[in-house]
Amino acid sequence: VTGFPIEVYPMPTATGTTSTSPHWIRQADIFADMPLDTIDTDLATVERTEGDLIHIHVRPGAKLTVDGFAKVLKARKTLARDTPAGVIAIVPDDIDFELAIMNVDHYAGGNASAFTKVFAIVTCTNFHKQLCALYTAFFKTPFPLRVFDDEAAARAWVLEHLAPGGSQCGL
Repeated sequence: VTGFPIEVYPMPTATGTTSTSPHWIRQADIFADMPLDTIDTDLATVERTEGDLIHIHVRPGAKLTVDGFAKVLKARKTLARDTPAGVIAIVPDDIDFELAIMNVDHYAGGNASAFTKVFAIVTCTNFHKQLCALYTAFFKTPFPLRVFDDEAAARAWVLEHLAPGGSQCGL
């Protein structure tokens, strides 16, 4: 079909003929250039919710693995769109983890500060808080990271860091 600035596909009409009207554009073509705001992985749903803020919602009962973490990291990088973003990870009480996750520097060589400005982890379990503290004692992140037990406090801290002239310290 020619004459249209977009590709159209012949579709059957009620009279049995076909139409090449632009009303029959495939939905995938309409949304092809729109920015992606949500990426689902086996471990979590990662979404850019507003401005430079990315939320990670870890699935209840999920098992944190090196591969799962890498997929979430890739999703964060994609959603950040080459802009350092504030990240809030919501970790449910019942997640499990493979021990190998604690032996890998997940940010080594990946220039994480290019897509992460600040990172808050929200968890209510002391065990998960202790794991985060242990991990960050061995593997320093190139951005401020803090663990919270309250999502509102985590959000306020992240937004403070994202504000023009916002805090550059990790606390």
